Amino acid sequence: MSMRIDEVALPESIDDESAAAALFRGFVDTRNLVRREAWGGSADLDFSYRETFMSARDSVEERQHRFAAVVDDRVVGVCRVEVSRHEMDAPARLLISVLPQHRRQGIGSALLTAAAAVIRDEGRAYTQLGVEHPEGPGPRLVASTGHGSIPADNAEAQALTKAGFTLEQAERVSRLELDAASVEHLAEQLEAATTRSAGYRLETWQGKTPKHLLQTMAALGARMSTDAPAGGLEAVEEVWHADRLAAFEHNEIDGQGRRYLQGAAFDGDESVAYTKLLLPNTGTRQAIQQDTLVHGDHRGHSLGLRVKAANLLQLRQEHPNFDRVITWNAEENQHMLAVNDQLGFGRVLVEGAWQRRER
Repeated sequence: MSMRIDEVALPESIDDESAAAALFRGFVDTRNLVRREAWGGSADLDFSYRETFMSARDSVEERQHRFAAVVDDRVVGVCRVEVSRHEMDAPARLLISVLPQHRRQGIGSALLTAAAAVIRDEGRAYTQLGVEHPEGPGPRLVASTGHGSIPADNAEAQALTKAGFTLEQAERVSRLELDAASVEHLAEQLEAATTRSAGYRLETWQGKTPKHLLQTMAALGARMSTDAPAGGLEAVEEVWHADRLAAFEHNEIDGQGRRYLQGAAFDGDESVAYTKLLLPNTGTRQAIQQDTLVHGDHRGHSLGLRVKAANLLQLRQEHPNFDRVITWNAEENQHMLAVNDQLGFGRVLVEGAWQRRER
């Protein structure tokens, strides 16, 4: 087998017949195929060529470096390194995917070597990546937190352990089916949560954050970097302000064509809880539950339940073609897992959060 590692440069266009465009499309296709394997063949989490291209070209949050492992002119493995443009001491984020029939052949190791050189040049002290691990029989590898585990004989788990990575956290992946019964249940949960949090105002919106809310939403969103359970993962405090949030949303919504639904609770003019749903533009009927956070000073009033239920109902009302929602939560985040259970989410699989110290 003759294998080479190519850097995946951005083509002029994703639609042309150039070698660069073909390699870029091969990168996206391979990533999607590997992810479908973890999800039992489902294409719900596929990325489109356009979305991947626009994200790589226009991102205001991170720099991206991409590599492809090529065998007989076919992309069989891919790697992407992301580093923050704002927090220079933040860990590098790594994505690595190898087609099943090409695993245990040194391809993943070669991609990791290419990534390590970039991470070293970027001066990052830690590398982190998330890997979706389908359930299976046999021994388990427990996360360093003591909460959650993955199959120990999983090929990716063994390769990452050999490469010096540690399973620092296990994240439960859960799904909610939005049918008539679940929508009625959500309405009941929202009514009860509203009663328990009567002193707070609720707002929901589609798309960009209204200008008058940008600063307070940015301040609350910054807390995700420190307040969300991180297990043994290195976490760096992020600095968000109105301009950074506005630039991020402009890039995501106007540039990449992404759609967001958001909900927030307010104590006076201050946002104290928020949640966000991403609606992919790939034709899937599955929405993605992203951040949910309640300010530490305002917990204990069912605000997390309230904003999530309200936003899910907004999704059903405004975009009824989306009939299911997927979400990720740390296994040690028992409170938010309980909220999800109360809303009707059910467990699907586990994602491992891995980390390696680089210096």
